Amino acid sequence: MQDCKLFVDAVIVVYKADCADLSRTISSLSGQVRSVYLINNGSESLVVENWRNVYQDSLGRNYGIAYAENVGIHKALSAGVIRHL
Repeated sequence: MQDCKLFVDAVIVVYKADCADLSRTISSLSGQVRSVYLINNGSESLVVENWRNVYQDSLGRNYGIAYAENVGIHKALSAGVIRHL
């Protein structure tokens, strides 16, 4: 049986997030999924640790949760994901 994490990506939309909370969330998720797409939805510059499987994208302003989720989902689908979380 294949490892399920190879087929699942996670999208996290961030708006004015607490960096410590975000780091704990990423730490928890990164071992369970293939990739984490961190979409910065208009927050000021976001500094998170350089995680191996975390990809960051800044939208520059707040476009809303649905738009930001769709950006992350599109990135995951473009990378060949079968499922997203």
